Amino acid sequence: MKIFSKIYFKFNLIKALFILSFFLPDFLFAQVSVDANLDKQKVFIGQTAKLNLRANITEGTIIQFPILKDTITSKIEIRSISKIDTIRNSQGKEITLRQCIEIASFDTGYFAIPPIEFTDKSNNKKYATQALLFGVSVVPVDTTLAIKDIRGPISAKIPWWDYVKSYWWILLIIAAIIAFYFYNKSQKNKPKIETPKVKEIIPAHVLALSALNKLKEEAIWKNGAFKEFHILLSEILREYLEKRYGLFAMELTTEEIIISLKTVSIDSDSKAKLKQVLFLSDMVKFAKEIPIAAENEQSINNAILFVENTKEFVEPIKPNTDKL
Repeated sequence: MKIFSKIYFKFNLIKALFILSFFLPDFLFAQVSVDANLDKQKVFIGQTAKLNLRANITEGTIIQFPILKDTITSKIEIRSISKIDTIRNSQGKEITLRQCIEIASFDTGYFAIPPIEFTDKSNNKKYATQALLFGVSVVPVDTTLAIKDIRGPISAKIPWWDYVKSYWWILLIIAAIIAFYFYNKSQKNKPKIETPKVKEIIPAHVLALSALNKLKEEAIWKNGAFKEFHILLSEILREYLEKRYGLFAMELTTEEIIISLKTVSIDSDSKAKLKQVLFLSDMVKFAKEIPIAAENEQSINNAILFVENTKEFVEPIKPNTDKL
């Protein structure tokens, strides 16, 4: 009986080790660990924070970072996404991959950043980071100052370009009728054609860049003229938006301008630069915020980059020198 008991015990032991071998790779040879953290747990409205993603892997593992676009949630916008950095240890067997994502929000409160998933391409296994909490607050207001009335509601004006997009076919018919009328009239009267004088048209971006560079050289904020500087900077950009995109930007609020530009083909980085300039200008004009020197320089540089990135190519007009 003892011999049979020993044989039975060894058989069960071998059986248990055999079953256990199927699970060993999952917990003894784990090759991936992921992590996410914020460099700032709380920021002011419109300010950015860095969401740092990290994945630790071993050599030979192929990990796919999450594919993010313009937003993380409906309340959290993505300003920029860096390239993935690779760091190896001295032996080169352990690898750390890092990516930095700049985020911001224009709503106040605490917003949850859900777990972010990474994918191991070798076995399609998912790895998720921990959830994070992102806080956004308004700029402190000096309560010792007198309370002012709340600005009344402003009626939103529909840009003329929206009407053009809706009724373009009517305008096309009218233009065709007018063109046909003048063509027939010209054929009947056969007027003498004179060489027209070419009037030089200065492109919108040339005017805007000239004004911005002059404002940057003067640097009036260094003399304490914060409000005057941001008023001039906002007016230059609004005039450029009117001439470049046909918006009534001088009569629109910053929020209305941002909403109107959703239908315009502008890259997200340029939109983010425009938001930074206009929102900081509003905070200085209406909330009496005193920005630091770095914020003033960032605003003027972002304004110049926005105009450079969105300028329209205008082919120079050559005067007609042919004899008639």
